[in-house]
Amino acid sequence: MRIVSDSTVFLRAFLSSTGADLREYREKAFEAIQKLDHWKCVRMEDFGARDQPVDEFCREMARKCDLFIGIICHRFGDGPKGSKESFTHREYRAAVEAGKSRLLFLAPDDFPVPANLLEAMGKTKAQLQFRKELRDSKEKILSIGFTSPDQLAGQIVTAVYNWDREHSDDPEGIDTRPYLEALWEETAYIDI
Repeated sequence: MRIVSDSTVFLRAFLSSTGADLREYREKAFEAIQKLDHWKCVRMEDFGARDQPVDEFCREMARKCDLFIGIICHRFGDGPKGSKESFTHREYRAAVEAGKSRLLFLAPDDFPVPANLLEAMGKTKAQLQFRKELRDSKEKILSIGFTSPDQLAGQIVTAVYNWDREHSDDPEGIDTRPYLEALWEETAYIDI
């Protein structure tokens, strides 16, 4: 769904993933998308209170966006009561059913999950099955192997830029130089 503000058209990217294990990754991805000209990032952290079931609202938002971005890690996370799918699974399926473009980023197999976030075996198996399903489907998995929030943010920006160019009426008219310069300024030095 394109948003028009002050005669500027914005595209919306829906960011989907588990939250507890990927908080820093989600934040960097959000910041990167927000800095792209003509893009707004839609994510659960910004939904606020609603008089609507969470599952229904999240799937509706995934269907309304122009682009679905999924970060698929090893945690199942939460899901609607009685469902065998997580909110991330359900948001992904809503985007598929709505015919939305999808960009997927799978955490590597050795991605660390803190011990306090380990889940019951049933949830772990369900998440392994979802990851296998995505790999086997030949879905547009753009990355299997990010190691830091900044690296993932860079991969997402590149993917969104390429998607935007491929779907634009003027593929050469997008100037990402200001964003890339700002990204370089923010990530060139690490304060240890």
